[in-house]
Amino acid sequence: MDGYLLEGDRIYVLLREEPDDEYLASLQVTIPEVVYRMGVRGMIVDLAALPFLDGSTVRALCELARTVELMGAPTVVCGIGPGTAASLASLGLDLDGLPVAADKERALGGGFASAGPA
Repeated sequence: MDGYLLEGDRIYVLLREEPDDEYLASLQVTIPEVVYRMGVRGMIVDLAALPFLDGSTVRALCELARTVELMGAPTVVCGIGPGTAASLASLGLDLDGLPVAADKERALGGGFASAGPA
């Protein structure tokens, strides 16, 4: 599985454009293993490559975030563009209260303490 890198004590996950079920399932297995093995203390999920989000991707993302949070690694989502935001709104979906930052730099700069948009 590709699409992640470690930056200090955080894991940065860049979702690729149009993630399929197999890719999302691989994230569900790989990321928690890396969090556990490497002592990761936070996860940043970057959605910038996604032109839109569908319900299955949102559910998988929220499940992954809950999993790693139970392991002591809270999640910040960044890179939500206009199309992604519009698809979330039109489908009536949300990110289950996950903190959101405008970009990776803002997420790295303190998004883990934020309860809302940065």
